[in-house]
Amino acid sequence: MQTINDLQQEVFRLYSEGQPAAALTLIDQQGGAFEHHDHWAQRMAFWRLCLYALTGQRDAAITVMGAALDRGLWFGEGQLLHDPDLDSLRGDPDFERLVKISQARQAEAQKDARPLLEVIEPAGAATPYPLLMALHGNNGSIAHTLPFWRGAADHGWLVAVPQSSEISYSLEAFSWNDHDRLSPEVQAHYAGLVARYPVDTRRVVIGGFSMGGRMAVRQALAGVIPARGVIAVSAALSPEDAEAWAESITAAAARGLRAAFVLGERDADRFIKGNQSLAAAFQRAGIDTTLHTDPDLAHDYPAYFATLLVDWLAMMSA
Repeated sequence: MQTINDLQQEVFRLYSEGQPAAALTLIDQQGGAFEHHDHWAQRMAFWRLCLYALTGQRDAAITVMGAALDRGLWFGEGQLLHDPDLDSLRGDPDFERLVKISQARQAEAQKDARPLLEVIEPAGAATPYPLLMALHGNNGSIAHTLPFWRGAADHGWLVAVPQSSEISYSLEAFSWNDHDRLSPEVQAHYAGLVARYPVDTRRVVIGGFSMGGRMAVRQALAGVIPARGVIAVSAALSPEDAEAWAESITAAAARGLRAAFVLGERDADRFIKGNQSLAAAFQRAGIDTTLHTDPDLAHDYPAYFATLLVDWLAMMSA
């Protein structure tokens, strides 16, 4: 296994195929190469916690959670309170005691969290610039996300990657769960970009991965950012979204919105159905929509995303 993302894909594959014991064995065999980094150590601790809980190994689950907290790590409150993999532990006194420690640690870290933005200005490009805003997925960051989107700057695009102020489980992992609180952050970043750079507001595209993809779609549909296009990669969409957002979809179609979705056929079933139903609703409304599916892709960017991005940006800005 070459990277932590490779390990994650294989662990998730075994998990989705109902092989939690095999997933645990894989983590034990190959996870040691990443244990030195707190961010990855926390991620693997949470995988182990869930897998032990699923296989009825209560003592092992409590041990791995306690060891992570002893290291100074914590787990996202949403993970601990709502992940169904942990249902067998809820109500257990030892688990609930560790949950309270984790919650307090996250709350302390959250006090100093601030929204951030990194911008790449295209060298030698004509102005005004078309603008691409790209949102990280849950448990993501600017550092993890920028490499997937920065190639647009080579084609004349101003590339901006915001980082949410909502901490997931470490100071390197951020999320977009609280839409009502975090949506204004995205809008403020857009306003700041227009104020500081020569932006062509007729050629604005917003994109994102996973929950960032969901946030990007909602921003584009609401019209609070004048997006000409939206690009959603493995977006965390639900089958109910198409109906819930029906009026906004109709309004976005009238504004001439264009859309592209990247969907892995090995992704979670709810995300597959959510992306398919929303893309179909877009198409019925008259929105120019591309649904790109990859039979080998799980919840990730495809290796060739850079090529898709350049093609879609050209189409959306035409």
